[in-house]
Amino acid sequence: MTMEIVAEFLGIDTDKGAWEYFIRHWRHQFPALSLRANYAKQAENLWQVTQRVQVQLATQLGHW
Repeated sequence: MTMEIVAEFLGIDTDKGAWEYFIRHWRHQFPALSLRANYAKQAENLWQVTQRVQVQLATQLGHW
């Protein structure tokens, strides 16, 4: 979920783009990040929770 929120903040709006970004720049921090299909499935399963967290953060930061 954190990776999805960071990707959105960076303007990356696809699961593929987010996965590629983290593989390219942060793989050493996420050694278990392997298949894009696994990443996409987890992101899909958490999208509603991620959306609520984003709204909460934006509200607290005064951007909503």
